[in-house]
Amino acid sequence: MTIRRRRAPIIKEEEIGTIDAVLCSDLHVRADVPICRIDDFQQAMFTKLDFIFNLCRKYDAPLLCGGDIGHRSQWPNWLLERFMALADGVTIISALGQHDLPGHNLDELERSACGVLQRAGTVDFDMVHKRYPVYWITHFGDYLPNENFDGFFITHRMVIDIKEDYPDQQADDAVALMKKVPHAKLILTGDNHKPFVVEYGDQILVNPGSMMRMTAGQWNHKPRVYLYDARRGKVKPVYLPLTEGVVDRSHIDQEALRDERMKLFTDRIKMDYDDGVSFVDELRNYLNVNRTWAKTREKIMNAVEEK
Repeated sequence: MTIRRRRAPIIKEEEIGTIDAVLCSDLHVRADVPICRIDDFQQAMFTKLDFIFNLCRKYDAPLLCGGDIGHRSQWPNWLLERFMALADGVTIISALGQHDLPGHNLDELERSACGVLQRAGTVDFDMVHKRYPVYWITHFGDYLPNENFDGFFITHRMVIDIKEDYPDQQADDAVALMKKVPHAKLILTGDNHKPFVVEYGDQILVNPGSMMRMTAGQWNHKPRVYLYDARRGKVKPVYLPLTEGVVDRSHIDQEALRDERMKLFTDRIKMDYDDGVSFVDELRNYLNVNRTWAKTREKIMNAVEEK
């Protein structure tokens, strides 16, 4: 069987027919502001959410989410109200990510903001929807489905497309995951903030990536959702509103400078000076002569004697 892997596919408009779903993941709705952002982060977040929900209304399609709707398990009331108002009338079916759950514990859903969203009917987290197409959902930490089904599979788990991009990452390979759920025509994953699409036979796996740029490393990330045509088995990326120049990395540069200064300082105090005076020996003598807590003395000497 031929394996085709591809990133951010370019689909011609005529190749997309009926839109059966809008696909997203890792919305990370939050009340605070990432350190890298220098704009009005909440306004940018609400603009993207409004764009996504209006897209669902335009095509009369549900929003399927790969999890981590929220950045934290608890939201302030004003954020819950704003999200529910923006999502009014849109069907949202989602997995639950670790950020959505108190202590990453699925049993604590009722104590979370997502529990409120489910109780209010704004988001549906039910694990199985016995209708066509069948929606099968596994949340963070769940096992894969143990029965065959012909439909959509939504899961929150770390999945990667190209192993070389993640040499140390413990994650599922996209094709390996597709082989484990061979009857799922569409697999929607979340957790990996990098967008990609992989095809294997008549299956398609979509990892939409994060809605927001939340780290300096995401400065060139282009947030998107995907339109899904079930009959053709195709997706088309739709890029979200984006403002350039709002991701700042000065804090990264400052941390690097601080680390370099610390390295230079520790290297200097480990040196034996040309006049025969050893800083380490002098420091040890000072600590022995002056009253110093044993644990404090041990930490100081460990710090300066490390090679």
